[in-house]
Amino acid sequence: MRSSRRRVRREMDDEVEQGSAVDSPARESLAARLISETKGSPDVIADRLGSADETSQARTLQVLQRHQGNAFVESVVRRLVAGRTTREIAAGSGGGAGIGRGDTMTLERDVGDEALEEDIPAEEPVAEAEVDFPEGATETVGPETSSFYPVAATSLEDVSNQISGRDEAGHCGWVESMDFRQTGGKITAIVVTVTIDVEMPSWTPPPSMLPKAKAEWDRWYAALLAHEAGHVKLVHDHFDGLASEILGKSPRKGRNLFNNAKAALSKASKAYDKKSGHGTKAGTIIDTGIESREIDEKKKEDEAKKKQEEAEKGGKKAEVEGVPQADLPA
Repeated sequence: MRSSRRRVRREMDDEVEQGSAVDSPARESLAARLISETKGSPDVIADRLGSADETSQARTLQVLQRHQGNAFVESVVRRLVAGRTTREIAAGSGGGAGIGRGDTMTLERDVGDEALEEDIPAEEPVAEAEVDFPEGATETVGPETSSFYPVAATSLEDVSNQISGRDEAGHCGWVESMDFRQTGGKITAIVVTVTIDVEMPSWTPPPSMLPKAKAEWDRWYAALLAHEAGHVKLVHDHFDGLASEILGKSPRKGRNLFNNAKAALSKASKAYDKKSGHGTKAGTIIDTGIESREIDEKKKEDEAKKKQEEAEKGGKKAEVEGVPQADLPA
C-alpha cells in the first residue's frame, strides 16, 4: 500500500511539473488506474491521494468527478479532509493553548488551494457543505471569566506559605480556536474564538486581623490582579481584529496567520513575565512583616493603655483615702 501511494504521488508530481492539463490523457489514465486498483473504494482512493500535493489532488478529483459523478467525489473529499485534519492535529498545528479546528468548504476548495471553480462542469454544480456560522468575519475574544482556588489561613504568613507552594499565585489562561469556510480558494466565512480565564486566590481575612494587615492583603491582591490583566491585554493585542485580517486570504495563509498569532502571544506572555519578574517587580510579594509589626505595636499600645488605666485608678483611690470622714453620730 505504501509503495502504491508513493507511485501515485510521483506520477501526479511529474504531471504538475510538465504543466499537464486537467483532462490530459495521462491523468485520465491515472484516474482510471486508481479506480481499477482500488476497486472504486473511496477510502482507498483518499488514502492514495492523501500523500499528493493539493494541486494534484484537485486535478485528479476533477477527472474522477467526470467519470464517477459528484456523489463519489464528495465521498472521497470527505475522507481526504478528515485525514488531513487528523494529521494536522497530530502534527500540532493546533497545539499549545488551543486547537484550530478543521474547516468546512465547498467541494472544489476541499481538494486544494489551486483548484478553480470554472474547472468543474457547469451542468454538474457541486453543493456547498453546510456550516453553522455566517458569512464574513465573526470574532469573540474574551471577556475573561474568573476562577478561584481556596486558601485556608488565619494570617498573612499562612497565606504566603500556602501560595508559595503553588506554581503561580495567579494565572491567566486562554484557548484559541478557528473555524472557516472557503470558496474559490479564499476564506469567505471565519469564526475566531478566544476564551480567557483568570485564576486568583480566594481568601477572606479573619475578623481578628488588624487594619494594616488587611490593607496589605488588599494591596497585594490588587497588584496580582493587575499583573494578570497585563496578560489579558496581550491576548487582545494579538487576536483582536485577526478574523477580519484572515478573511479573504487563502486557507494556507489564514492558518499561518492564526498560528503565528498563537506563537507571538506565547512569546510575548513569557517576555512579559520575565520583564516583570512574574509580577514581583510590581508588588506581588506579600509583606508578612507588616502583620507582626502591627501585632507588636498593638501589644505595646494595649500595655500602655493598661498602665494608664491602672494609674488613673490608683490616683482616684488616693484621692478618696485623703478625704476626712464625717463624724459618726453618738
